[in-house]
This record gives sequence, C-alpha cells and structure tokens, in this order.
Amino acid sequence: MSTQLQGSLFDQTDELRLGTLDGLHRTELDRGAWIDVLPGWLCGADALFEQLAAEVPWRAERRKMYDNVA
Repeated sequence: MSTQLQGSLFDQTDELRLGTLDGLHRTELDRGAWIDVLPGWLCGADALFEQLAAEVPWRAERRKMYDNVA
C-alpha cells in the first residue's frame, strides 16, 4: 500500500522519540472536551505514520445518516 503524506515542515528526523510532557498547554473547548498542545513532543512523526499505515489493519465501516449511507 502506498500512502500519500505531506511530511512535517518542522520535524526533520526519522528517529522516533517521545519527549516529556513538561510545558503541556490545555485549551478547554465545550461540554467537557479539550485539546492538549505540546510542540516538539514527538520526533519522527512521519516515520511513525508510515509504519502505522503499513502495519495496522485499518478498516472503514458504513452507517446510515440522514437517510443516506456513508
């Protein structure tokens, strides 16, 4: 399977490495939802994506929404 990916402009390494969670910034959204942002936490994201796309058995399911099947 060939994946199409526009690689990161900032992560210039293929060495997979996780950083610490120091400096995490949380933004509260609505109804108990939030988003956490920590730039630079994951290095080698493009290589990780390629590995996951190749090795994880992805699947899509269909469901009825508004009288249509999507």
